[in-house]
This record gives sequence, structure tokens and C-alpha cells, in this order.
Amino acid sequence: MGSSAATLSIAPGTGDADLAGAIRRALRDREATALSLQGDVAAGTDDAQAFARWVMMLADAPLPVAVAAGGELGPRGLALLLLADIAIVDETAAMPNPTSTPALAALAARALGPVGARRLVFGAADPVATLVASGHAERTADPEAAMAARIAALGSPAEARRRRAALNASRHLNFSEALDFDLWFHTGKDA
Repeated sequence: MGSSAATLSIAPGTGDADLAGAIRRALRDREATALSLQGDVAAGTDDAQAFARWVMMLADAPLPVAVAAGGELGPRGLALLLLADIAIVDETAAMPNPTSTPALAALAARALGPVGARRLVFGAADPVATLVASGHAERTADPEAAMAARIAALGSPAEARRRRAALNASRHLNFSEALDFDLWFHTGKDA
């Protein structure tokens, strides 16, 4: 079975409510190995409730989230990169006017840990460069090829979803519960 992504191209002018609806529809693709987002990453947010909805959908997505970004990023682009399991940026990607909000700081802590979040919030002249330096994002001259290779490496849709389920569980379980879940998952028996 091949690896393919449910691809969502964000058009300029797309509002947060429309983006949330498009993400919800794309996540319904049961044959997809990943959800791939690309397009307009320069936008800010225009609807706080819709922004929160799409952030939570991507945070708890049942399949890996892949984001390709280029050019000037706004708060939406930074949020997408921080939510990505696979973050690819081209050579022009930058955020020349960094902003920090409680939501972006929380996403940074979730993606980079407390030290990386502090580095991003307090010391980043360009948050994109910080994401690349931390290893969270990959900078390449050919984002499409890099994205295709990374998605292909995920394996089958079932394997990619198992990996994402394990990652999602690790965010919500303490260490002991994670070990019990692992035992149950691999043996089908109660711990």
C-alpha cells in the first residue's frame, strides 16, 4: 500500500473558520498517510474561536501533520509549523516580525519543551531559524521533494496512524500509564 497525503492548500484570504472546516474535512480521509498543509502562511488570525478549533484538531489529529512553508510567516504559519510532525521550510521562509501570544507560547512549549519555548519567545529574531536550529523544522531548496520523501517514509496509513496514536497518547499519559498502554497495545492483555 502506498503512502499518500490528504493535501490542504491554504489560499490567500482564507479565514480561520474556513481553515477549520477544511481541516475537519481533510482529516476524514481514511486512506491518507498524513495531512499535508501548504499555501498562505503569512496570515494572522481573524477568529479566536475558529483558531482554537483548528489548533485542537491538528494537535489531536489521528494522522501525522506535515506543513510546508515559504516566504514571510505570520502567527498562523508559526502555529502550523509548531503543530507539525513534519515541518519543511524553503530557503525564503522567515518571520521578520515575531509575535508572541499565550497560544503560540503554549504550542512552542508543546513542540520544543520549556527551554526551546523560552528560546523562541524571548530570544528569536527569526522564529523560523530557531525551529530549524532546534531540529523541529527542515530547511530545503525543494520542499515538495522533501515533504514527499518524509511522508513516504511513514509507511502505510495504518502504520502512520499507529505512530501518531502513540505520540498523542504520550502527551496525555503519565509514564506508568504509557507503559501499561504499551503492554496492552502489543499483547492485547490487561496490564
